[in-house]
Amino acid sequence: MDRLISALKAQGFRISFRQRVKGLSGICFFFEVLAEDPESGAKVAITATERISLADVINILACRIDLGVQHVIIAESADPQAVKILEGLGILVIVKGALSRTVYSSMERKYGVVVEKIIGAIVRVCANSV
Repeated sequence: MDRLISALKAQGFRISFRQRVKGLSGICFFFEVLAEDPESGAKVAITATERISLADVINILACRIDLGVQHVIIAESADPQAVKILEGLGILVIVKGALSRTVYSSMERKYGVVVEKIIGAIVRVCANSV
């Protein structure tokens, strides 16, 4: 995660660590990293976890809907069905060790410029740590 943070800072992102963000419902959500693009002001929440299962999908979607903030999840492993559901609803899931140029290209087309910068940083960091 340290190399990811360094890469994002090098690209001009403002980084906040261990942030609680209050949703429209009044519920606070915790994120390891909150990155803000200084050009657009768009915020992206970044979470690292061991595994994403189908049981996690509802909580992740509730967070996404309540906050309206783009969410990037870096996981060591993930249930393919959970990834399909999350990505279908606009949540970017990076499964370490499962990255390829084809996956990166499809993500580049699917998400906006802000997330594209983060994807580039995440892909470089993950590729170097494998």
